[in-house]
Amino acid sequence: MRALASAALIVLAPFAALAQPCPPVGGVPCTSGMVFKGTLNVDGGSGGLLNSSGAATLSAGGTFSGTFAGDHTYSGAITMSSALGVAGATTLSSTLGVAGAVSLTGSGTALAVTNNATIGGTLGVTAATTLSGGGALSGTFSGSHTLSGSVTFSSTTNPLLISRNAAISTVNNRAISSFNNYSGTYSGGATVLAAHVFNVTADNVAGGAAGGLYNGYFAQAFGRSNVTGHRTGLWSELNLTAATGNVAQRFYTALGGKSKATVNDGGAALGWLGNIFGTNILAELSGTATYYNP
Repeated sequence: MRALASAALIVLAPFAALAQPCPPVGGVPCTSGMVFKGTLNVDGGSGGLLNSSGAATLSAGGTFSGTFAGDHTYSGAITMSSALGVAGATTLSSTLGVAGAVSLTGSGTALAVTNNATIGGTLGVTAATTLSGGGALSGTFSGSHTLSGSVTFSSTTNPLLISRNAAISTVNNRAISSFNNYSGTYSGGATVLAAHVFNVTADNVAGGAAGGLYNGYFAQAFGRSNVTGHRTGLWSELNLTAATGNVAQRFYTALGGKSKATVNDGGAALGWLGNIFGTNILAELSGTATYYNP
């Protein structure tokens, strides 16, 4: 009998025959490769590892299971048939297509997008969300939203449009509500102190058939058999609830108006072209409207 050259044995499972045997020779790793026609099992529980120190290619729908350590580059499509757990940072330099659901449960910043993100469907946010760093959002917002910082609307057409059909049952069915508590000492000098400002800083519009431009326009149409109660197009109320610290006369005005001109508007003596009013309150009856107290 011939003596064995080595006490070590290579044991192959059935149907895992080597098509191209290439055992190490003299401690030198095999360089010509091995082809397995069956399954290559590495028993990690016994300390076995499958190490690839160079580029490795898994082709023709190959399947891997287990834990991957180190850096890996995937140049083709990857199909995950079970859960994918990522414990560290992941960088995607190309397109990631996900046909199913993606769940990010890590702490801290679970998802950081430094480029554009396009959502073709609905983005549902179930908890408080912060948009910082000058973020821009476009589209339609539904539901209740709380904005704690400054919001800039940059659209040139209806930058803020509220359109709804509401059945008003309580005072909370308002389209816009503003509630403010003010205190402190004003240091703005002669600058107008206003809680809400509607300011047209430049007007060079040819009004045409519209007859002009309104800085603020409030309109309300009403009338059906179900209508009851009073209607008021615009109401202003000023309520003094405690004595002030004024030591000189002050004026408290619920509604004030001033028209101001600093140049002539093409008119001449006894032939003016401009008519200027502080207020212009009109009541009009037309059509079949009769028997009113104007």
